[in-house]
Amino acid sequence: MARTTTKQLLALAVPIFIGGFVQTSYHLVNTFWVGRLGSDAVAVITVNLPIAMLLMAVASGLTLASSILVAQRHGAKDKAGINATVAQSIVWLGACAIVIVVVGLLATDSITRLYAVPETIRKSAADYLLLSFLGAPFIMYCSLYQAVLRGVGDAKAPMLIAIGSVFLNALLDPLLIFGYVGLPGMGVQGAALATLLTQVVATLLGFKLMFNERYAIVTQLSDYLPQWQTAKQLFKLGTPSAIEQGLQAFTITATTLIVAPFGAVTLAAYGLVFRLFVMITMPCFALSMAVSILVGQSLGARDVKRCQSITIHALLISLMSMVVVSSVVFIAAKPFLGVFVPTDAELLAKSVTVLQIGILAFPFIAVQLALCGALRGAGATFTALAISVVSSWLIQIPLTYVLSRQQFYGELGLWWASVIGAALAAVISIGCYRSFNWQKRLV
Repeated sequence: MARTTTKQLLALAVPIFIGGFVQTSYHLVNTFWVGRLGSDAVAVITVNLPIAMLLMAVASGLTLASSILVAQRHGAKDKAGINATVAQSIVWLGACAIVIVVVGLLATDSITRLYAVPETIRKSAADYLLLSFLGAPFIMYCSLYQAVLRGVGDAKAPMLIAIGSVFLNALLDPLLIFGYVGLPGMGVQGAALATLLTQVVATLLGFKLMFNERYAIVTQLSDYLPQWQTAKQLFKLGTPSAIEQGLQAFTITATTLIVAPFGAVTLAAYGLVFRLFVMITMPCFALSMAVSILVGQSLGARDVKRCQSITIHALLISLMSMVVVSSVVFIAAKPFLGVFVPTDAELLAKSVTVLQIGILAFPFIAVQLALCGALRGAGATFTALAISVVSSWLIQIPLTYVLSRQQFYGELGLWWASVIGAALAAVISIGCYRSFNWQKRLV
């Protein structure tokens, strides 16, 4: 039983991790090619990055609800329920996407002014944002087919489409940016168009796959008529997750504002180490998503014991892996960071300090992610949101500010606050999980 549970977790988590890792390459690929146009072009895509992250957060949060409901219907062998959930998700995500597109098109100039974008690149930045907002429906629907397929237990197919889409984006970027093979060179706007076209292709392939006969998802026209009960479930589950993921971007912004007064070197060290932390913790996030799916399926089958078994297995895997990774990275911090900072001794020394303190939070983060994944799978997305809000905005951010202003801690308080915040978040997560009533929870 234990071996089977572990195998099922990894069978979902590994493809989710690979797919997520590959999707982050979109920005790297665009930056690689746009960087050859100069600093102004790089500044344009930098302005778009927070908007792109916010759109992805909203899409991922809302479609998590679809994944949970599909997983529970799949566990209950309710094919009609799966069909209705998929159809209603298409309808309501489409409605949300239309609102986002309209608001985005009207707000592009305001956004560039809010970010104090220089006049020399303001028009180019606004044009880039326009294309990004036009991609909102495809971002939503790409996230949807991935969520649905994961809900029925297939994480490999979405991973393969994600890999293919990154290669397509890498191919289209130089063609549209520089105008190869007879195409007109569009400059930085070519990168935006390449991303948009890639999203369209990925969405079409994903929907074709989602309605493949192997998954037995067959919708009728009546399934697309508004069903208010299903809509209520989708937004009840999805809205807290969308808010939670959106708040993560604001948490990063708030932390950056606190770190910035300590100087350019400290800010650079924080930025470098933070990017590494994102990559290192990605397996834990993937495992958290796998837990949500398997708990949802088990709860749909009314197998509460299996829900608890899955959660404990995921917790142990996540915790042990982070302990090992943290130990290795702590010991090898200087040579590891030396690869990224080969010449600046001051930045390297400060980055090593940030890394060696911050890495101590990883085991606690592993605990929080595993338990919150189980809570989301059971439909308690508001509880997971509350844990995130309390740990980030009521504990970590205030603690970061207070400790960094204390003479005893000084700059080190910036980094120790994250460790203390993560430890308290883990304690809160354990308390919420232990008090959770599994018998009465079925969305």
